Formats: sequence, C-alpha cells, structure tokens
Amino acid sequence: MTLSEDIKTRTNILDLVHQYVPDLKQTGRTYKARCPFHQEATPSFVVFPDRQTWRCFGACATGGDVFTFIMKIEGIDFPAALRNLGNQVGIEVIDQKFDNAPKQSQIQLINLQAQRFFREELNSDRGSFARDYLLGRGVSEESTALFGLGYSPVNGNELVQYLENAGFQNELLVNAGLAASSEGAKPRALFRGRLTFPIHNESGGLIGFGARSLDETMPKYLNTPQTQEFDKSGTLYGLDKAKSGINGDGKRVVIVEGYMDVIAAHQAGFRNVVASMGTALTTKQVELALIHADTVILAMDADKAGQTSMYRSLVDLAQQNTVMTNNKQRRKAFMQKSPAFEIFKVARITTGKDPDELIRTEPLLWSKTINEAPSLADFLLMEAPKYLEGLSDFDGDQVISALAQVVFASNWKVQDKYVMQLAQIVGTTPERLESNLAKLTETRVQADYTVKRSTAAASPFKSTVGDPLEEHALAIAAQFPEFWGKIANLEVDRIVNPENRAVLSAFKQNDTIEHALESLNGQAAEQLVTLIELALPEMDLKQRSDAFDSCIKRLEIRFYREIKQQEETLLESIEENDFLSMPNLDANERLKDLYSSGT
Repeated sequence: MTLSEDIKTRTNILDLVHQYVPDLKQTGRTYKARCPFHQEATPSFVVFPDRQTWRCFGACATGGDVFTFIMKIEGIDFPAALRNLGNQVGIEVIDQKFDNAPKQSQIQLINLQAQRFFREELNSDRGSFARDYLLGRGVSEESTALFGLGYSPVNGNELVQYLENAGFQNELLVNAGLAASSEGAKPRALFRGRLTFPIHNESGGLIGFGARSLDETMPKYLNTPQTQEFDKSGTLYGLDKAKSGINGDGKRVVIVEGYMDVIAAHQAGFRNVVASMGTALTTKQVELALIHADTVILAMDADKAGQTSMYRSLVDLAQQNTVMTNNKQRRKAFMQKSPAFEIFKVARITTGKDPDELIRTEPLLWSKTINEAPSLADFLLMEAPKYLEGLSDFDGDQVISALAQVVFASNWKVQDKYVMQLAQIVGTTPERLESNLAKLTETRVQADYTVKRSTAAASPFKSTVGDPLEEHALAIAAQFPEFWGKIANLEVDRIVNPENRAVLSAFKQNDTIEHALESLNGQAAEQLVTLIELALPEMDLKQRSDAFDSCIKRLEIRFYREIKQQEETLLESIEENDFLSMPNLDANERLKDLYSSGT
C-alpha cells in the first residue's frame, strides 16, 4: 500500500468534511449540505460515506475524494494535502520534493550499485558474448549506454560479494530481488549468465531489472520479483525515456511487449514507445500510460500465440468502460476522453515480424502500421471470426458478450456499423441482436463467467454487467439537470435492467437528483450513485443532446422490435389468415415513424 493509499484509508470523509461544513445532515444513506464552494439556498452538496466520495450537484458540478476536497477547500496542492491529512491521522509525511528527483530508497541505492557491477561486467572480457549478441541484434553502443544494458556473470556469488564489499547487508539483497537464499545458506544472485535491462519508474528511479538468457537456459526472460519498489503489473519499461517523445508525437504512446522492441524503436527515432514486459496489459499500466498520453496504441508480437494472448487481453479490456481508479485527479477515465474506447488503437502487424525486427528492417512500414492502427472496437470486430474458431460455446458466448458491450457503448455515429458487423459474426439480424442486448449481457453467460473467473487468475479488468444504452441515457440525465425533463418522458417499460427501471421511476417521481437518491435504497440506490459517477465522453451541449436523443430513440426501437418479434413468434403458432394483431400493426407503424425521423 502506498503512502497516499494508507492516508486515504485512515481518513473518514464524513469527519473531514464536517470540519468545514458543520451543517452536514444525514438524508438516507448520504449526507447533504449547502455547498462550501459556492453560494446557494438549496443544499446540493452530497457526501457518499459508502464510497468515501463527495459531489456538488449545483453550480460546481464537481466531486472527488478526501484529497480533492482538502485541496479545493484549502487551496493547496497534492503534497500539501498529503501532509495535512497525514498529520490528522497520525502518519508522518517526510518533507520531500514531489518532482523528478524523489528521495532514493535503500532498494534503489542497492540497485544502482548492482547496475554498476553489471555495466562493468558487460565491458569486461567475460561480457564479450553479451556484446556480440547486442551487435547481432543491431543495438548500437549509444543505445546500450542510454538504456544501461549490462551482463550478470554465471557465477552467482560474485554480485553478492561485490555488494557485501560495498556495505550492503544480505537481507537487503534478498528484499531487493537481486538474490535468493534458502534457509541457512548464503544468498546467490538471481540473474546468472544473462543480459540485464535496468527498469526505472516514470521518475527515473532504478526499481528493478529484467534479464535475458544468452543460451538455451529457460525461462528466456526473468524479472525482479515483486518488491517494495517494483511491481511489474504497474510498470511500463522505458516510460522514463519516452515521456518527451509522447508529448512530441501528439500525446500518443505505443505499447509493445519486450525490452528489445523499445530499444529498437528509440534507436530508430520512435521515442514514444514503452513495453508491458511480456505481461498482459493491466489496469495499472493503462492508468500509467494515460497520465502522459491521450491515445494508446497496442503493438504486440506477430506470432500466433502472441496475437491470441493479446486478443484475450483486449476482450477483458473491452468489458470495462472506465479505468478502475481511485485517484481521479491524476488518472484519466477511458470514456472521459472518447467514447467506445477510441483512445485505444491496435496496430495490426501482418508481416510476421515482431516490432523489434519490423522497426529495424522496415521503419517506414512500422510508421505506417502505427499511423493506420484501427480503434479497439474495429480491431476486435475484424479479428473476432478468426479468434472464435475452436472456442467452446461457453468461451464463445463470453467473447460475444464482451463485444456487445463494446458495440453498445460506442459512439452513436458508428454504432449502426458495429451492430451490423456483430450481427453478422453472431449469425443473426441487427434487429434481433439489438432487442436481445439485455439478455446477452445479463444471462447465465455473465453469471457463469463471473464464477469461473473468480476461481481462476483474476482479470486485471473488472467485468461490467448492465445495459450500456440504458445507462448512458440515465447517466446523462443524472449528471446534467437540463435533461431531467426529457428522461421523465421515457416510459419505464422501455428499460430492461431492474435497477435502471427503479432509477427511472425515481426520476419521474422526484424533482431533483438529490430527492431521487433519497427515495431509493439497496441496489437501486447504488446504481444511481454509479450513474452519477460514470465518466461520460467530453461533449458540448449539442453533441450531448444528440447522443441523448439517439439513446432514447434506440430504446424505443428496441422496445417495438421486441413487441414485433413476440407477435411474429405468436403468429407462427396460429393458422394462416386467422388474424393480424393490432399490437403488431401498432409496432410496425411506430417503427416506421422512428426510422423515418432524424437520428
């Protein structure tokens, strides 16, 4: 747990807010008062104790956690807020510069000493084999120096002795992940006979190492195990060197798989490239990338196993509309930037070459591949037929369910195209696909999938069960008062999800979002809070109004298509020419009206 997480966990948001807002009063599961940040007669400032968050539904239209509250109320920056709250909960925050030169930990210091050893070994006679390997891979001396590449000798005692002579205790060697020891035995170096890659955090601190075997020793790659400083799932290799390149390339970051891919890219002048270090893309890595970039382009290995692994990772990614994050000030939500995961693109490497080889041999093709990378939604739909081959019915249903969430969370301007593509993949009509969306996302497939995944390795991306079309319309109404009257005109039977139905009913029966929240309880209340906090795409009023109207129209179309489908099923069981039902005629006429109206 980080220092800020520890302080946040120990700080009760109600106690904190009450210091500055003494008239805070409980209303059901929330607390309300007049907003401390602007003048108002009617209370619109709400605290959610269950989530430890706050929000102003009035003129401020903003919210956050304990840190954002203290920063706003005191007019201070994050380091000052950290110290302020730390003092309140009894945690000492040592004064330090929160810039690119943080105070170095003992682990970083011993890593620096180990790095000197590895560099000396690379340049020694024993390092000639490693130098030849780098030469054969086209790595220049400048790149070798820039990325600090080194060599760990086969003898596992030499690094240990070197660090002992430098004054470091064996316990620290083990804690830093540089050595391992069995009970009663002297530690031995973890990396032996390998090329070493120092791994830095985004501020440049040396937090760990990667190491590649130079013979047939397996595994081919080893990393520092998780330590106090190094968490592979939350680190992007090369980010410390790529930050300026990302800014200089239109805020785009390219994520590849391996160390050599990054080195080859930077050497060729593509300085916005970082690596996930062979791991499936994680929430932490995505959040880290989005601190610096507005567009994330994924370019993984070209081999079939690599492509399959990437597709599986992207299916997980596609089941989450927003990045799971507590620090909303620092990390950006997917949907806050652009709908339908359009900030994500996937470079389709069709030459059979890995990024490293493609960059070295055909840099212009690499550049073209990156610049023409399709969006995540486009890529998933294009590759779905190939990926679905050979999957079990269960796994195939899970993938289709994820793709449906992508389609119906996508930009309304391209949604029709995606619906047609997905319908073709599934082998149904667009009408049936749209009318069955709720069933697709809430049936046994999702329930079984949750159980199955809970007993297996946890996915880095939490799956979302719900109806994106309903939730998008309701979230707009919940967050923007000017849509309150419009949503009240929507009939409740147009909504399928039971919690969403309860929310819409509350909208119809109350005149403000606060009153609606007070009238709900249980899962319905939690759903409304979720809708209030749902990150929506950035739009002007006209774009938002168009998107809202499109959602309402699609909900109406879905409703009447379902009626029509039910009637057609019924008519099939009745003798021909018996009758033509009036509901079916009404549904047909209403659908004609909806299709003939503007989007």
